Amino acid sequence: MLRTAPFAAAKARKHLGAALDYYPNVDAPGNIAWALYDLAMLDKKKKRRDGAKSKFGEARARARARAQSVELDPLLDMIDAAAGA
Repeated sequence: MLRTAPFAAAKARKHLGAALDYYPNVDAPGNIAWALYDLAMLDKKKKRRDGAKSKFGEARARARARAQSVELDPLLDMIDAAAGA
């Protein structure tokens, strides 16, 4: 596990990017918001503040647009907490 730890973020970023390519094709806006949140958290951890801020903003907008129909309120709370920290 220690040998793979340095590559975990890169692998996660690759898979989340693939998810963002896939989800619009299957009409999964809630999943897009979650993937953007996860990418923002990766950016935040790497101190890429502009990228994180942008992704948090897009995730928040997508989650707000769908919050009532798919119950994304917990994601909105997580985004607000992470973006504010």
